[in-house]
Amino acid sequence: MSVHSNSVLEDQLEELNVAYQAALPNKLDELQEAVSGIFDEERPEDVREFLGRIASLSHKMAGAAAMFGHEGVSDSARSMDDLCSSLLAGEDASENNTAKNEIYDLLLRMRSAAAVSMGDRTAVSQPSSDIDDDKACSILFVDDGSGLLSPLRQAVDELGYRTKVVLTNQNVIQEIRDAKPQAVVVPTELGCWQSLCKKIAEQSHALSGAKTCLLCVSAQDDFDCRLTAIRTGADGFFIEPLQPEQFIRRIEELSGQIAFDPYRILIIEDDKPQSEHYAIALEGPGNEVRVVRDPRRAQFHIAKFQPELVLVELSLGYCSGLELAKMIWQTEAGKDLPLLFLSPGPAFNQELLKLGLPEELFLKKPINSDELRIRVMGQIMNARRGASSPSRDCLVAALNNRTILSRLQKSLGWKDESCPVAPTERPAKIEKTPTVLVVDDDRFIVETIAAKLEDRGIKVMKAFNGEKGYHLALVNSPDLIISDYQMPKGSADYLLTRLKINADTRRIPVLILTAKKVGGRKDFALEREMLGRHGAVAYLNKPIDWDTLFSELRNHISF
Repeated sequence: MSVHSNSVLEDQLEELNVAYQAALPNKLDELQEAVSGIFDEERPEDVREFLGRIASLSHKMAGAAAMFGHEGVSDSARSMDDLCSSLLAGEDASENNTAKNEIYDLLLRMRSAAAVSMGDRTAVSQPSSDIDDDKACSILFVDDGSGLLSPLRQAVDELGYRTKVVLTNQNVIQEIRDAKPQAVVVPTELGCWQSLCKKIAEQSHALSGAKTCLLCVSAQDDFDCRLTAIRTGADGFFIEPLQPEQFIRRIEELSGQIAFDPYRILIIEDDKPQSEHYAIALEGPGNEVRVVRDPRRAQFHIAKFQPELVLVELSLGYCSGLELAKMIWQTEAGKDLPLLFLSPGPAFNQELLKLGLPEELFLKKPINSDELRIRVMGQIMNARRGASSPSRDCLVAALNNRTILSRLQKSLGWKDESCPVAPTERPAKIEKTPTVLVVDDDRFIVETIAAKLEDRGIKVMKAFNGEKGYHLALVNSPDLIISDYQMPKGSADYLLTRLKINADTRRIPVLILTAKKVGGRKDFALEREMLGRHGAVAYLNKPIDWDTLFSELRNHISF
């Protein structure tokens, strides 16, 4: 593995570690809300419901906290999960005050352990205060106690926005008055969602003193459901699963926080001084610029950054810019992506004229900063207007013509024998890039596993519950699945059962990765059940031992 690759992976893992540490206080606050519920003497009938919520949250935290270096938090969370599960298995959960007090003590231990591991006691005694109050988006999630929108709320928390949960059996309107949120999010799975939305829409403006966006989230795209949402006064309607960044962006648009969507520009140039010159010329108010110096990382950054335009140097060291352009346009993320090419010199410019190729897609060096900005902004504005690009279509056709491509490559100084497969040679066997589906309801764990796998050249798909995992497996037929055991909307039991009864998916190997333990040790009974009756190929405990995980993967895929 190259030093460059190691550096990129380390940066990704460090970003995830910092993000998890920032989100940990909110996770503990959410757990405390649930723990408070078991001490509510006015609602003893809800104790089991709160215990289930505590078990789910603590189980999730047990796996992720250890992965990011918070072993003390993980140990207490695992003990809390075991205790709640034991109480739920009995009959007298609401009467066991000793166990309730023990749960509360475990919560205090988790906060104390978090303070030690984070090195900052204030960070766990209250929600993070580094959020700019002018920019923070206060979002109220309505729930019935089953955690319908918990994954979305967690993802929004991780983006640095303040959120709060209000239960349907509470006074929602009063909560809006107290919290003064910019948005209220209501899942359509709630039995009372229609009347609740209507009431919120009618009264939220007067109660909070400013327009509060009302957003509905649904598990399915149903015309009648959308129509009902409009009639009840909803400002937006989202289908799960959804991207939290897009969700936040829509809230900010509706609340008037976004007046202009920045231009996102990706520069692919392996010459450091040149790339810095282009970046400085294009950076400024309204622009987001990212530089990639290794063309092998281009696809990764296009998928992550989602640029509106890519500026490509034609004379790259590892490959030509034309080859890279073909690769980009052959991917789903890049098939409609506008590209501008930096022409290397007079010889290539003459070749363009001879072949009648569109000159407007090529910037001829030397190019001054003003011309660079004008050409780049013009291309993006045309793309935003949805304007078609005959010039681009012409270039795509030219690059698919072997003779034309060969002439252009020679003008760039790339000879035929430099191509991976020469016309007279027998093509080498192309090995299929393995695809792994990662299924876990903790976004941090999914992203960490994905970063590790992608660094080894493995393509990764992601799902955050068992139902979505089965759907992706059915549609995409991954080479292997890594799945958590305990998840909302379909545990590993559900996922394995569905996979094994379907002829199209029954041969996909499934590796179970779980934080579930019994008395601090591996749950051997569950391991036997997963490997035996359910047909998993491996059973590993969190925190993840990466050497063991990769060793298991090599038993089933090549990378």
